This record gives sequence, C-alpha cells and structure tokens, in this order.
Amino acid sequence: MLAAGGEDLRGLPLRERRVRLEQALDGMASPVVLCQQTDDAALARERFQPLTAGGIEGLVIKDAGSTYPTLTSQRVWWKVKAKQTLDMLAIGFTGDVGSPSALVLAFPGDVDHDGQGLTAGSTTSLSWAVGRSLAPLLHPTRETFRAPLRVGLSHTYPGDGNRAVRR
Repeated sequence: MLAAGGEDLRGLPLRERRVRLEQALDGMASPVVLCQQTDDAALARERFQPLTAGGIEGLVIKDAGSTYPTLTSQRVWWKVKAKQTLDMLAIGFTGDVGSPSALVLAFPGDVDHDGQGLTAGSTTSLSWAVGRSLAPLLHPTRETFRAPLRVGLSHTYPGDGNRAVRR
C-alpha cells in the first residue's frame, strides 16, 4: 500500500504498509486476493515449486524493513523466477534460412499411426539475432512434409515455404 486517505505511506517500512493493506482488504471478496507473504526462507522454498507449477512466475523478495523506493535508481526487491525446460525437435521453420522467424516443434518420439512426427506447435516470433544464431543448426531437406497437429488438423507444407529440417 502506497497511500491511504490522502497520506503518503511510501516512507513506512513494508511490514507496516502490509498491515494497513491487510486491514483495508479485510472481508473483501474475490477477485481481489492478498498474495501470500512470509519471512521464513524454508517456507518460501517449500511454496516455490507448487506455486510455479500452478502458473505463478516466481517469488518477489523484499526486506520487511524497507521503504518504498522514491528514486528510479533504488532497488529494494528481487525476483526469483522459475526456470522450466523441455526438449523439443525443430521439424521446420518459417522465414529466411539465414535467420528463421519461428521454429515448428515436435516432441521427440511422439508420432502418429503412420510413424510421422506430430507437430506440437511453434515458437513465438524469433528476433533477428536469435534466428541468426539458430540458422547454423538448421539444415533444409527440401522435402515436403505432412504435419498433423495435435488438435486433429493437418497441413502439408511446401518445400519452398516452411521447410523441413534435419539435424
């Protein structure tokens, strides 16, 4: 809470601003929900995995005695983000061979009844620099391939548009 009743609360420590926020939100119903807070590092570690598995991006760490920053150069909190990785196969790309703009992806070993790889989706748009760094890893086959999608749709990609890649 940064202000209440016309009073600037930024000079108060976080722990006092939190108490005022809890009082202000007492009895308020969803969709307004007060986030969990703890000063117990072990409890924060314990909560981290289930929260991030449920879609929470990470944790914000703040000093309970800190005031709210009034200068842009002040940093009084840190964010710990969950990192998740998943191995995928690049089975195609769009854009230029020297700097692809997106990759078409498949799960390794995930095939349809004919043994063809199932398209899992694609990356978001790749920046020129990222596409350029990936280009040496992609090898056009000039093949036309059929890419059945998980949702039951399929599409044939011509060899001169989206390209099949082999690593």
